[in-house]
Amino acid sequence: KFYVSTFHRFCSVFIRENYRYFANYKGYKTLDEYDQHLFLVKFSKKIKENGTKLSISKLTNYFGRLKDNFSIDEIKQKDFPLKEPYIKYCELLSENEYFDFGDLINTVIKEIKLNPELRKFSKNKFEYILIDEYQDINRVQEKLLKLFLGEKTKLWVVGDRNQSIYGFRGSDLTIFDRFCDSFKNSKTYFLRKNYRSTKQIIDFSNKFLCLNENERIIGNYDSLDGEKTSTGTKIKVKQFSSREKEISNLVKYIKDLYKTGIISNYSNVGILLKSVKRYAGKLIPEFEKQKVPFEVIGDGGLFELDYMKEILKVLKDFEETGNIKNDFLGLSIPVIVVQKVRNPLKAFYEIISASKFLKSKIKENDEKIISNLAKFSKLISSHIATFGTSSEEFYKYIIKTEKAFLDIESPIGCIENSVKIMTFHRSKGLEFPIVIIPRLEDNFTPYNSQDELKELFPDYNSAEDFNRAKYVAITRAKDELVFSYSKLVKEITKILAFNDLVYVESNEAANLTTFFEEDKKLLIRPNKHKKSLIELTYYKIEEYLNCPYSYKLRHYNEFAVPRSFQLTYGSTLHNLLYHLNLRIAKKKGVGLGKLIEEKLPKYSNFNPNRFKKLLENYLRDFEKELNNYKIIPEKPFEVPVPGGIFRGKIDLVLEISTNEKIICEFKSGKHNKYSEDKAKRQLMEYAMALKDAAIKKGILYFFGSSSKIEFNLNEPMTLNFQNIITKIKAKDFTPNSKNCKIVGECKFSVICPFFNGKAQQLERIDEQYEDGIEFDEYI
Repeated sequence: KFYVSTFHRFCSVFIRENYRYFANYKGYKTLDEYDQHLFLVKFSKKIKENGTKLSISKLTNYFGRLKDNFSIDEIKQKDFPLKEPYIKYCELLSENEYFDFGDLINTVIKEIKLNPELRKFSKNKFEYILIDEYQDINRVQEKLLKLFLGEKTKLWVVGDRNQSIYGFRGSDLTIFDRFCDSFKNSKTYFLRKNYRSTKQIIDFSNKFLCLNENERIIGNYDSLDGEKTSTGTKIKVKQFSSREKEISNLVKYIKDLYKTGIISNYSNVGILLKSVKRYAGKLIPEFEKQKVPFEVIGDGGLFELDYMKEILKVLKDFEETGNIKNDFLGLSIPVIVVQKVRNPLKAFYEIISASKFLKSKIKENDEKIISNLAKFSKLISSHIATFGTSSEEFYKYIIKTEKAFLDIESPIGCIENSVKIMTFHRSKGLEFPIVIIPRLEDNFTPYNSQDELKELFPDYNSAEDFNRAKYVAITRAKDELVFSYSKLVKEITKILAFNDLVYVESNEAANLTTFFEEDKKLLIRPNKHKKSLIELTYYKIEEYLNCPYSYKLRHYNEFAVPRSFQLTYGSTLHNLLYHLNLRIAKKKGVGLGKLIEEKLPKYSNFNPNRFKKLLENYLRDFEKELNNYKIIPEKPFEVPVPGGIFRGKIDLVLEISTNEKIICEFKSGKHNKYSEDKAKRQLMEYAMALKDAAIKKGILYFFGSSSKIEFNLNEPMTLNFQNIITKIKAKDFTPNSKNCKIVGECKFSVICPFFNGKAQQLERIDEQYEDGIEFDEYI
């Protein structure tokens, strides 16, 4: 099998595939960065009870660095100021059955070391391991890697130590530097060619980082090896007497480049900053004044948008349970509706449904507003998962959200013809024909902050880390690199000293274009569009075929939808069923009462006797299969398809022999013909994707009516994955109004401007999320 993933994603899949060894973690929810932030907010008093006064954002960073480099046992042996708060944080995660990203890797390491059988399996799992961006590896990732290196495993890594810029997050450059010592008999190959930049930019970057002869990057001068490197123009340095003049002239320069046809698209220009939140504020009004389109990536300004301010006001009004009116949004919500809606996410969708302004923007396909509404829906959903559905609690915490999680969303292709403004770190991996780095006196001056974990990371040097970040920013430029400043500091003096490579202009009276004019004409090579892979599941395919516009809202814009009772009930049943089948597979005794007592959520209002009866019926109806065949519960799979990846998880695999398997799909509801046809189609798609897995038959089981349907899968269906993927990549999201009147089909009828049927309550009532497969929410 071929894996392509991050370390975290690989560990998530490894846990699923080797479920027998990780049964104790079934049902653990994986927190993303925002969920982790909310978790720390919720338990901040317990975590900080030992006296730390650090902010939640700093604790998040420090805790991440600790988990990426040390096991909990190693932490307990050390002495440092944040030791007790960190241990308490880890205990609270475990008590509440949560993983943060670092836990995924640490849990795999722990279980492999504890289990000899799993350890042997891991050593023999891969013949080849390839790792990119190895300069960003941390100690825990290195430990994981070594557990998968057997005697015959071949390891290949690639990295650039000059682009190691994540030491503040826990990456350890010493791992990269001592690779040859760690792995004997290894060979090193230096990839010195830069195929992106001009010779002038390459030479400048080499000098800037003080690279010696053996370390220097060179251009490509072999036509058989691709496009030859051009000399290009000198690096431009512009001095101004004031910050206002600097900003005004730079924006005018960009505008003139576009007017004169030197650039055909404003996205050919990238403005890179040390911090967008600190230094983009003065740029934005000038871009707006001169009517130059721009996109700020990472500005944290979501709640500063006019319509977001108004939505927050209306959400606050829901606490008062009176009539609500808002002229800006163009809405009026009667008291009878307000009194019924006690869930902040449902209230949010009620606002969209009632708002003439928002509905019109959705109908006009204003992607900026749609994407920001979707972003806000996910923030609300995370708040509910952490603090519950109380409107008062929601408003109390949402207005305190760290700006790091409030970036304005602009999906790829949303503002294609716009200048991109972002941080040095965000620019890593990107390229721009023209890179402008303004305000050198601020953006090239190192951070001055205290490191609470300095004694644990003695090799980390924040100044060197930041210097490499500046190098990364410089090397994003393909054809033109421009600096500007209004106050001379020593960091600028260093640049001015490269007088053979830079061209300085300080005459503000001159036309700005003369500053950039030189004997060589500026030639721009437009960026090439990178190909992307589309990830499909059965449910995504069905939603797209049913209504491409509904697919767009849920999977492209990623609107969060309230969980229904049925969904929570279904996921709980699936979790119990998993543990039951796992005990049967391990040939352990089946004690339903004890299993339900152990695995039913602690604060669940469900009747345990109801689940016991359902599982008893299942054992009765599957007696032959469970007693005679090898069973594999919740088997995940991932197969490549033209232009994408098809993923799924089979509820139960019954292995009769190596040449004959049965796949089963479980539904928590009652049987009806419509549900049967959909479920059959699901298993047929799985059989088609896994055509080499010897799948002969499918079984559907509806727990609500104890209905068991068996059917042959000898002749799987055909489905044109490539056609669907091509349409999704082309953003073909045309609404399918024919299906609007089909009850239950449209989950977004309440906010969809094209819906012409009777709107349904907006809830996740389908079973696609019962086992959390869509977004790896649960292990």
